[in-house]
Amino acid sequence: MTVNSITLQTNNSSVEGGEVYLITDNNWSEGTVTWNNAPAIDPNALGTLGQVNSGSAAVFDLTQIYTIHDQEYPALPSII
Repeated sequence: MTVNSITLQTNNSSVEGGEVYLITDNNWSEGTVTWNNAPAIDPNALGTLGQVNSGSAAVFDLTQIYTIHDQEYPALPSII
């Protein structure tokens, strides 16, 4: 099965909904990663949200990640 999108649910309203970035270094663990040892992110955002309302959902198309993955990376990149 291939997932082509990710849906993020908002808990609070904000004028900036955030950004989605690619992480190509998969040598980390959710249980041990901290702000100080977090892997580097790709400098270009895959997607950016403007204003969001509490309880709304945002869908990011991940098709370009699979295109990048097939061309450049040996393992599927992580998303933050």
